[in-house]
Amino acid sequence: MTEALRRVVLALPLVSCATPLMAGTVQLSVCGYMGGLFDDQAHSIAVDAAGAVYLSGHTSSDQATYPVTVGPDLTYGGGTHDVLVAKVRADGTGLVYAGYIGGSGDEHGYAIAVDPAGSAFVTGRTNTTPATFPVAVGPDLTYNGGSDDDYVAKVKADGTGLDFAGYLGGSGNDGGSAIAVDAGGSAYLVGATDSSEATFPVAVGPDLTFNGGATDAIVSRVRADGAGLVWVGYVGGSGDDQAAGVAVDAAGNAYLAGSTDSSETSFPVRGGPDLTYDGGPADAFVAEVRADGTGLVYAGYVGGSGRDGVSGLAVDPSGAATIAGTTTSTEATFPVRVGPALTYKGGAEDSYVARVRPGGAGLDYCGFIGGSDDDVGRGVAIDAGGNAYVAGHTRSSQATFPVLVGPDLTYNGGSFDAFVAKVKADGTGLVYAGYIGGSGDFDIAQAIAVDGAANAIVAGSTTSSEATFPVIVGPDLTFNSGASGGGDVFIAKVVASCDLSSLPVRGLRAVRVGATRDDIALTWDADAATSRYNLWHVANKQEIELARQASAPPAIPVPGCAVPNPASGSCTDTGGVSRGAPSHVFYQVRDFCDATTEGP
Repeated sequence: MTEALRRVVLALPLVSCATPLMAGTVQLSVCGYMGGLFDDQAHSIAVDAAGAVYLSGHTSSDQATYPVTVGPDLTYGGGTHDVLVAKVRADGTGLVYAGYIGGSGDEHGYAIAVDPAGSAFVTGRTNTTPATFPVAVGPDLTYNGGSDDDYVAKVKADGTGLDFAGYLGGSGNDGGSAIAVDAGGSAYLVGATDSSEATFPVAVGPDLTFNGGATDAIVSRVRADGAGLVWVGYVGGSGDDQAAGVAVDAAGNAYLAGSTDSSETSFPVRGGPDLTYDGGPADAFVAEVRADGTGLVYAGYVGGSGRDGVSGLAVDPSGAATIAGTTTSTEATFPVRVGPALTYKGGAEDSYVARVRPGGAGLDYCGFIGGSDDDVGRGVAIDAGGNAYVAGHTRSSQATFPVLVGPDLTYNGGSFDAFVAKVKADGTGLVYAGYIGGSGDFDIAQAIAVDGAANAIVAGSTTSSEATFPVIVGPDLTFNSGASGGGDVFIAKVVASCDLSSLPVRGLRAVRVGATRDDIALTWDADAATSRYNLWHVANKQEIELARQASAPPAIPVPGCAVPNPASGSCTDTGGVSRGAPSHVFYQVRDFCDATTEGP
């Protein structure tokens, strides 16, 4: 990050500041397909330290059209779907490996994680018995009955096969939905089950007793060699409880998030963030499990009077858990705080993002991302600076969706476009937000990851062909499903860059106006055709956004300025001095790269 700062005491009647500001762009450096003739969908994504990308999902395309290479299995197993697993080169130009995990039944790969050695761990659900499913080592080599079992598989770093693969389940319906892996190679799985402790392999905790209702959430730790479980147990109450996200911290504490309709009378609330069920069809929940699996550090709700769910979870080094999902609760009951948006925008549902404080003691921020139609949050990731990245899909056009900078500011048609948004580390707003899509019926983002350079990598499914989908760099630039299939996997890398050669904002000037000496007239020189920036009032460690220029005109006014016009570079800050220190108040013009130019 580069900053250009200059501060001058406001007591002067007129002050000039002429310092350069970087201009920024948000665009796709990679966008391409992966798939065969039939239905191919990505559900999860991970990225390693070198920037290589790992995908899991499901496919019904056999090896005649699917781009199998290296492994782990080059032959479609039959049945309705097989798990797809693939590693994409860091530059996006092709596949390191791509293959199947499956047997003669129906398999789905709902989640993937990667360890420091480059081995991928996959979980999901299967109804295939060991006669055709590629079991090896464990944790359980016997199918347990019911409609599905959860499974876990470790793919060799070179993709040539599996180090282990086995089941986790009981006599009911068991499925895995998310996976994480620690530095020692232990995998952590979450999902849901209706199998009681009579057949489900509970061990240690956090709860060894099925709590009733339709399902309980499950959380488990798998031994690094795959030969068994370190611990496994339930999290739930007397209603329907399902986990959809998992993360693990450096100390081995596991975090899970999902949805529940169990009230506090039976759900194991403790610590927060909210100890009271908020009503409606479901609340989101988030919980932390002790490293030894013996119980919960905290567990609580995030929700309002509507339906609130979680689809993604990420945890930073401090232990703060960031969740993303979808809600039908308005700001009247949803626990909005700080941002990124505090007002429900309409439609059947809005996506949201929230950060839970370490230890569960409340929310740092919680807000909506959405427009006037349906907006669905599917995945979340965080970078080293604490910025959150959210991906999902939306029906809302640019007239109401909070598009900002890119990657695409125009809705592309069809039933849904994918969206990607970067949320400021303090939650006060968006750094960027835009669409990824074409004219097909659906473009859906299911997952997001962030690489070491803070590039967002999005994966999902699309029915848009290369005629309208923004393909740019592989792994495949040609749509494969055609009329006979249900869609292709897509992968896209979103890159935010700063151009030091561009000077869109210059000459920030401030002067007191009005008899009360409280109002400040601000002017600056702006290139309205290219500028994208915010104007901020900064004093006493508080910041107030005054006006925003999100793209080329028209400008978007923000409460704070009496006459905001960032396109032409003018604003009157009513009461500006009274909000600041007695003798100093500062103003900043910022672009989305967080570069600033500052004046009095």
